[in-house]
Amino acid sequence: FLRSDMLASGIDVQKSIRFVTFVISGLVTDMIPDSGEKPPELWISFPPQARIEAPSQVAEGTEIVLNGSTSIPTDAPIILYEWDLNGDGLPDFSSEIPWVVAVYSDDAVLDVTLWVMDALGLRDNITHLINVFNVPPSNLSVSTNGSLIVGDEVTFNGQAFDPGNDNLTFTWDFGDGTFAEGQIVTHTYQNKGSYVVTLNVADDDGGISTMKVTVKISTSSQPTPTPYIPHISISKITPSKEDPKEGEEISFTITVLCESNESLTGILKLFVDDPTGTKTPFWQSSVELRPGSNDFTSPAWISESGEHDVTVFLEIEEGTGPVNESIKILISALYTLMPLFGVFGFIIFIIIILILKKVQDNRTFCEKHPEVVEDENKKCWSAQFDLDNGIDEIQEEYEEKKSMWDGYIRQIVLLLIEWDSTVGLIYYWLREEKEIYEEVEKVQQIVGIVTSAKDKAVKAVKEDGEAALKELGEDIAKDLASEVLSEVSDTISALLDLEDWAIREIGVGIAKLLIGIEPIRNVIILRKKAESISRELQSWVSHRAAWNSGRRPPDTLQSCIKDAKRMLNAIDGLIEDFENAVAGFRCVKCEIPGHILDKIQNLRSSLESYIKTFEDLMDQIEKRLKQGIALFRRKDVYPKPGYEWLGKSKRTTNEIKRVLEESIEGRKS
Repeated sequence: FLRSDMLASGIDVQKSIRFVTFVISGLVTDMIPDSGEKPPELWISFPPQARIEAPSQVAEGTEIVLNGSTSIPTDAPIILYEWDLNGDGLPDFSSEIPWVVAVYSDDAVLDVTLWVMDALGLRDNITHLINVFNVPPSNLSVSTNGSLIVGDEVTFNGQAFDPGNDNLTFTWDFGDGTFAEGQIVTHTYQNKGSYVVTLNVADDDGGISTMKVTVKISTSSQPTPTPYIPHISISKITPSKEDPKEGEEISFTITVLCESNESLTGILKLFVDDPTGTKTPFWQSSVELRPGSNDFTSPAWISESGEHDVTVFLEIEEGTGPVNESIKILISALYTLMPLFGVFGFIIFIIIILILKKVQDNRTFCEKHPEVVEDENKKCWSAQFDLDNGIDEIQEEYEEKKSMWDGYIRQIVLLLIEWDSTVGLIYYWLREEKEIYEEVEKVQQIVGIVTSAKDKAVKAVKEDGEAALKELGEDIAKDLASEVLSEVSDTISALLDLEDWAIREIGVGIAKLLIGIEPIRNVIILRKKAESISRELQSWVSHRAAWNSGRRPPDTLQSCIKDAKRMLNAIDGLIEDFENAVAGFRCVKCEIPGHILDKIQNLRSSLESYIKTFEDLMDQIEKRLKQGIALFRRKDVYPKPGYEWLGKSKRTTNEIKRVLEESIEGRKS
């Protein structure tokens, strides 16, 4: 009675034979044909064979996929998969999709059973044993608050993460023979020295993790006083005449700045054409320096034509090192003419003097001093070179950060899309008028997308199978992504293509859940998924959450904004250094070249754009976390409205509140 193709398929032959024998024994007596009649046709159907692909061991709190797609249909396709996930013998989840995602929050040994039914109503089942083992707490950290001084109180704060959301017990050994219990404790050390503080964190299933830190206790918080050193400088040397002539008397006013809390005494020396001060000074005097600005005027010096160096040395008797300053002064020559006799000679002399003076007056300072022009040109080029190099270094750092920032932005936007789709599905399955979202319009948009896809999803699976379901999922995902991208910075749209494979995977998951047949079970699974997404979103606005998530480096949106602002400040600092370097030029107009200005403008614009993007993403994450508080307080998203709702809901919402407070404080700072 067995077809050859059944034998070749490797099905359970013995089981098939027993089934066939039963069917024939019930029919054969009434189906013997009379003479000349055609023998009756017997249609023998075989049930499907259930198969499960799943791990045998899994850590608590870990998401696993239970796969029944390898189940074998026989004479009709399999149309229903029912799962008993907790070993109580009753189906917990039913769907036309052959797999289900499960998360076991506590250690246990469970029998997972799969029932399959084909289009003829024939059924089969199989049981798979899963050992869910406990995971001890991880990501331990210890922080202190207070002075590490003998006799002062020190606060110790311990942090840890448990994937199974077990209750954690914190015990402390302060290294001096004393102990304490609690997540946040205080202790006072009575003696100076180094102490090894040990933190033990235990979950309620026996898992224990340990962390040790060393604290150094000193006897005094007073720092070693820094010796006071006054600061003295010669700010300027001013000649008594702006355009001195040969033979004129010129005195010099020396301005000395004294930054001290008391008066000082010293010796002031003025040298002419002796920059090193090795010869006898033109003038020397003992001076008293009062805090602030002090002016001292030298005796008159009879000028000589030509350029002269005027150098001032100041030696402070209280031990401060000598200071000096110098200027160059140009003395114009007095043109003379051999005297001519009489009035005519005097007139000729005056005319020549006036002509020479006019020629001299027409020459500018820069024309008279080409060496000044050359020196300022060199300083200008050097300042431009330093500015260009500094901007290039910041540009290199920006390019490194940009690649990392783009990856961060992409991850966050995908999380926002996944959050909206998950909460939209929860709302769809609950079919209530209460709003999970704060904005009613936003809820209706997301739920409208999900609801409109329901009939399409069922039709796609029945008519064209998995390929059509994937195509529908891509359409759903694009609609959801468009909604999220419409709320954030334009920068993100360029980073995240609507054809992105990750977005398509989100859409496919939505489409599959739409054709499920057990709403409450779907809601519970989706709530667990929402908790997971919420933790990931928290890690982008909280440094502590980022560290506990295991992401290294533990960057957050706040740290990204800080890096971008630091680079903007560095640009401003380079521009300020350039302006200081070229300040006071008399002959050369030194400006920032156009190509450097373009680099600065483009770099500044890019950094400001990323800052705006990060701030937009922080707004979006904080909005979703507030939605999460409202969602996780609901009783109807938990399997039982008792301990799990009271305990887990409180822990989850309190953690979100702490993260929101940290995010808001981070914005202020």
